[in-house]
Amino acid sequence: RIRAVAEFAPAGGGLLIVSCDRRTAEIEASLLGLDQVVFAGRNHNSQLVMSGPSEQLRRLKGHLQSMQIGATSIDSPTSFHHPRLRTAASHWLQELRGLQLRTPSLTVYSPISQRLITSTDDIPALLASQLTMPFDLQGAITELLRAGVTSFVDCGSSGMLARLVSKSAGEDIDVRCVGSQRPAS
Repeated sequence: RIRAVAEFAPAGGGLLIVSCDRRTAEIEASLLGLDQVVFAGRNHNSQLVMSGPSEQLRRLKGHLQSMQIGATSIDSPTSFHHPRLRTAASHWLQELRGLQLRTPSLTVYSPISQRLITSTDDIPALLASQLTMPFDLQGAITELLRAGVTSFVDCGSSGMLARLVSKSAGEDIDVRCVGSQRPAS
C-alpha cells in the first residue's frame, strides 16, 4: 500500500478534520468552487474528514475557521478515501493478487465496508477498494456495539484509531493497539 501510494497517488493530496456535519462541509466546499474536495468519512458524531488537493483543503480550512467551525489538517501522504487514488488502488490490487492471501481465521469487521469479511470475499479487491471508499467509523462502532461487541483492536495505526474508537464507544469497551507504541487513550 505504501509503495502504491508513493508511486501512483497524485502529488499534493491531504486530509482535513472538520467539526461540522457532512452537508455543511460539502456545501461550503462547493460554494468556494473546491471541485476536488470530497467527503472521506465520519470519525464520530462531531467530527468528519474531508479529502482532496492540499491547496483546496487549505482554502476550506480557512473558510470554515472564519465561520468558527473547527478544521485541522492531518499529516497524510495523500488524499485517502478519494477517487483520485483509483490508479494507486489498481496498482496495489495487482501487487496483492501476487500474494498468497487467505481469509482471516478470526472474525474481522471492516469499518469501511461496514460488514464482516467472509470466506468468499475477494480480499485483494476489498483491501484495494478501501483507498477510494469513504468510511463511517461511528456507524460501524454503533453497529458492532448493538451486536454485542465489547473488544476492539487497532492494527498498526499510530493509535489514532484506538483513540477514536474509545471516544465513540464509551468507557466499558476494551480497545487495544497492535503494532503501535502509543497507548489507546
